[in-house]
Amino acid sequence: MSYDIIPLVITIVCLVGIIVIIVRKFPVLASIDIESIKSEREAKQKEKIIASRLERKVESFKKGIFSLIIPIILKIKRIFKEKYNKISDWEKRHAKKKISPKLTLEEKEIEIKKLFFAADELIKEEKTEGAEKIFIEIISLDHKNVEAYKKLGNLYSEQKNYDYAIETLQYILKLNPRDIEVLIDLGMLLKQKGENMKALKFFSKAVELEPTKPKSLDFLTDISIIIGNKELAKNALQKLREANPENKKIEEFEERIRDIG
Repeated sequence: MSYDIIPLVITIVCLVGIIVIIVRKFPVLASIDIESIKSEREAKQKEKIIASRLERKVESFKKGIFSLIIPIILKIKRIFKEKYNKISDWEKRHAKKKISPKLTLEEKEIEIKKLFFAADELIKEEKTEGAEKIFIEIISLDHKNVEAYKKLGNLYSEQKNYDYAIETLQYILKLNPRDIEVLIDLGMLLKQKGENMKALKFFSKAVELEPTKPKSLDFLTDISIIIGNKELAKNALQKLREANPENKKIEEFEERIRDIG
């Protein structure tokens, strides 16, 4: 029985202790300003509302920024992918094929002539894809066949596939850095792409190799005017006037040079 009383005694002692604490702290509790608590709660509630609004605005701003940035990132990624694919495609299309060791030099020359004829016929029929494959086949038989590279470059140029055309013509310059017609063609392609400073480099090189060639001087004068280099344009025009006094574009060039600021 005595064991049953112990829990009761403990409970009573605890209650007495709580009452004593409340009595001691009553003056402090009585002095608490209820209105102050209410104001504090309202202030905290306002803070929560403001914080919530600010958080929503930040999220909205982040979404707006991401909606602008993500398309730009995707576009850059697409450009790099396209560039990589072009380079990869170029390498595949111009990979050297294994040539049968049984093919003699004479047989190879005969085969190349046949292929050129077939490619020219396909071009007449506007079957450019077939012609392209044949030119690449010729290059696989003779990787230094400048005529095949030139025709392939012209084909790409007519298709307005300027990147392939430029790469093809640049390979010709590796075989023959003094090919003036290729230098001019490269300058023209770069000019069409709006890369005028690069075009100037090739036209200048063509004039350097053959200073009196009217065609090179014509293009050098024109590109010098386009980039706004008045002195270079005047010098090129003077050489053109000396090389080809009857050139009908001289007057036009003079007027355009005067208009350069």
